[in-house]
Amino acid sequence: MIEVKNELIEWIKNLDDLERLQKLIDIKNCHALASLVSDIKSETIVKTYFDEQFAAGMTSDELMENIAAHIEL
Repeated sequence: MIEVKNELIEWIKNLDDLERLQKLIDIKNCHALASLVSDIKSETIVKTYFDEQFAAGMTSDELMENIAAHIEL
């Protein structure tokens, strides 16, 4: 693996084609974006049942606590 990486590094160092360099940057950015999306999808989504609590008749104090908790999320 290291040998392949070193070969690519050497090839990139000697590359004078701006279009190819831009394609490599695009590939790198696409990979970084895909990793970010994967990380976001893997996070646990915290659900708040604000609508259900509101419909059930929560008190004004409960409403303020829920609003504060929602803002923190």
